[in-house]
Amino acid sequence: MFTFLTMVVPARCDKARQQTPRGHRIWRVCQAVPLLALLAVSASGADAKPKPVLTFSLTATNEHLAVHPERGFILGVWRIAPNDWDVDVSLAKDGENRRGCLLYGPLFTHGVHPSDITAWAHATGLYPDERVVRVHGYRRWIRIRLVDAQVSGGTNGWRFTGGRAEIYWQDLIRVVDTLTPETCE
Repeated sequence: MFTFLTMVVPARCDKARQQTPRGHRIWRVCQAVPLLALLAVSASGADAKPKPVLTFSLTATNEHLAVHPERGFILGVWRIAPNDWDVDVSLAKDGENRRGCLLYGPLFTHGVHPSDITAWAHATGLYPDERVVRVHGYRRWIRIRLVDAQVSGGTNGWRFTGGRAEIYWQDLIRVVDTLTPETCE
């Protein structure tokens, strides 16, 4: 938008300056328009906090949750144990019930991935409560945030007893502003 304003508006203003006696005043106003537009856009974006595209209880009994965070993508969450969750992103053309594996590294690996939400990983501190995971092949990221997560268990198996998960969908520009060493995988 800013590029459009800086290229089109001054070109029209130069034409107005040449054609009318009041053109000089119009030309000065036209110089200020792109600057004011840029300030308005940056001010509105600075106060806006990102909102999660999916929020759910860590003790929920749903088998599958899905949202369309952006055209062409599906963000899905599958329950893989009584209350352990697998978060994944797939392309919309693949269908809502298909796992796209766009968050995983090599598929020959096994174990808990950064995109998994498990009581054992939370209890042992394997991954932080807030982490950022890249959507492979796209300039998109998801942020997984566990809020007030509580676990119980031990050698007999860990399980969530409270809390919720918030999942955010972000493009590359918003992620760079919010990255901290604790949120990187």
